[in-house]
Amino acid sequence: MKSKNIKKGCGITSIILIIFIVGFFWMFKQAFGPTYKTVEIEKPLGKLICKEKYTADMADVSYDIDFKLIDKNLDTIYLGNGIYNDDDWSKKIELIKINDWYGIITNYYSHAKIGIAKKQNNERLNIVFNPLELKNDSIWKKTNEENPAWVYEGSSKIKSIEGNQIKVEYKYRLGLYEPFVFKKTGC
Repeated sequence: MKSKNIKKGCGITSIILIIFIVGFFWMFKQAFGPTYKTVEIEKPLGKLICKEKYTADMADVSYDIDFKLIDKNLDTIYLGNGIYNDDDWSKKIELIKINDWYGIITNYYSHAKIGIAKKQNNERLNIVFNPLELKNDSIWKKTNEENPAWVYEGSSKIKSIEGNQIKVEYKYRLGLYEPFVFKKTGC
């Protein structure tokens, strides 16, 4: 009789332990990922199909999103990807059309990014507006003597698109040593 109770106790303990271990690994996967899901967003230009990959670590979370547009003619156009650090990323995307080009304004961490694609020949272009790349811009070089500090990545934001011009606001830091000078520039 005592042997049956011990076996029963060991069986219950083993089952609880297995459930605990499986539950721990399941919770760890849910918390840190990667996990995947597809989000569909209706826009005036068509349906945006967003494939989300969520990953996390102890310091940050990341939502890497691939964007496809299904236009009114049911043609599928790949627009590129964006990377966000918060779960309300779907409110931060903007879909545009310029002539034969479809585009999406997204983020690449703290930098603005635009992905455009031409429907007819599937030509694509992705541009990340990184303040550290300003030093390579001939127009910026003419009016600025000092390059943005490489130790501070800065940020950028698309302010407007008018015709064939994209107006971008950059925030960056000058100098490697204190006192730091922070700048805000529109291009």
